[in-house]
Amino acid sequence: MPKIRVSLPLEISLEELLAQRQHFGKGAISSINFSYDQLVLHTLSESYSIGPQGQYKRIYHYHIRKTAGRFVHYSFFNLDKDFENPGDLYRALSEASNAGHGLLNGTKLFLGWNVQALERGLYYYGFSHEPMHKIKIPPATFTLTVLRDPVERFLSHYKMLIQFKEENIDHPCMQTEGPWLGNSIYDFIERIPKEHALNQIYMFSENFSVDEAYRNITGLSHYMFQSDLQTGMKQLGQKLGINFEDVGLVGAGSKKKLHLPDDALQKLHKLLEPEYELLERLRNNSTEHRSYLTCTDQQEKMQLL
Repeated sequence: MPKIRVSLPLEISLEELLAQRQHFGKGAISSINFSYDQLVLHTLSESYSIGPQGQYKRIYHYHIRKTAGRFVHYSFFNLDKDFENPGDLYRALSEASNAGHGLLNGTKLFLGWNVQALERGLYYYGFSHEPMHKIKIPPATFTLTVLRDPVERFLSHYKMLIQFKEENIDHPCMQTEGPWLGNSIYDFIERIPKEHALNQIYMFSENFSVDEAYRNITGLSHYMFQSDLQTGMKQLGQKLGINFEDVGLVGAGSKKKLHLPDDALQKLHKLLEPEYELLERLRNNSTEHRSYLTCTDQQEKMQLL
């Protein structure tokens, strides 16, 4: 897919902006330089009127790792049809460091990971892994997150790192997270920092307070569960007035099967007990979502991981 840098004047109307972009042809993804094209960004971002009453100017996703967050990204990327696959846009976005990890597709500005730019609010849909206390999202933003069964999320993270190690994948996270693996799941449980093990709490509470995390999550515009993502996305679409199309399987993850000893599973449940408390409270607060697995159910399901 072609990726191009569009040179635009600093004063330009939305119509002129889109006319400039159309000159490059369907399928082109235009990188926007967040340092030099501020007026262009303001012009485009001010045109957004999101929600049934147009009450939102942008959408921000507090992306907790290993919760199927990329499926949500792709669903938004797929709203414009200037590219064949939303995965192409995601890859281009991750590579667009010279443009502040921001890309223009159709009429929509997408922005990932760049905290300074995300705090400015000049985008249609943005996301990062930053916890709430480390990023200040502007008013009039529709906020969302996805949550997952704690053991499933933890083991998905573990299997991802094993895959990167075994296949010599040079992912940036391996420099920091690779040493956590050690020689066994026991090593990983002991070595992984608390903010990563309990990331679903830490994302919304710097002090790992279940009460604070619960208040902050229920204060979001929308939260949903990976175990019933179709329902969550349908509800999200209703709130935003968007008809999301199915983007298929995204980020299937490692196929490696794990057979955890009972004592390892017990250690893991003890470590993640605060997250189970949090998710149970959130589940009870949202009766439209399915129940989470009990510990007994989880032990049976471990044979499938």
